[in-house]
Amino acid sequence: MSTAKIALIVTVIFIIGVLVLPATINLLAGSHTYYDIEEGYGARCIKCHADVYEELKASAYHSTVDGIPGVSGDECVSCHRANTTITFGKEAHAATIFPCSFCHLNSSNAFNAPIAGGFGMSDLTDDTGIKESHFSFVYNSVESPLLYNESESCIACHSTISLDIGFRVPIESTIVANNTYSSDSYWEIDSIELSEFTNHNEVLG
Repeated sequence: MSTAKIALIVTVIFIIGVLVLPATINLLAGSHTYYDIEEGYGARCIKCHADVYEELKASAYHSTVDGIPGVSGDECVSCHRANTTITFGKEAHAATIFPCSFCHLNSSNAFNAPIAGGFGMSDLTDDTGIKESHFSFVYNSVESPLLYNESESCIACHSTISLDIGFRVPIESTIVANNTYSSDSYWEIDSIELSEFTNHNEVLG
């Protein structure tokens, strides 16, 4: 092997050592640790969650959840540590994932967030969910593994996320009605049976 080839190999090994070895030693020695966010949030959260930071900046509501205009990163703790029943550092390392319902189906939420009534899921006494056309969509998302609890259905409509919706529409129905009242011409519906469904698909966002 020529002297030039040996010199090239030694140079490459040296460069690899300079670039990789310090990081490897630091990792094994334990110098790379999690942030202690008890000393502050802000940029510490944003450094790892830059995508969430960009979403917050575009939000007219959640960007001010800490009571201060502008996105600093302190909004993170306002929401992700809002569950005061959890001991952070023991039951949860730094934060918790929570569903939209934590605030938006709880009328006593700490942020005075508007209540998403109509689905029979809030604590409002008149919230039965009977007349809500998106009732099944919300309840099905609770069982979906995609996002936590009903949040999937909330984000689908209340954000700019791309959404692929598939739904079935009946084009025929059989209605059984009886005129059971002799004093008035009043018809009572016994049953409605939908049939001949057609499938539709729509991509939003």
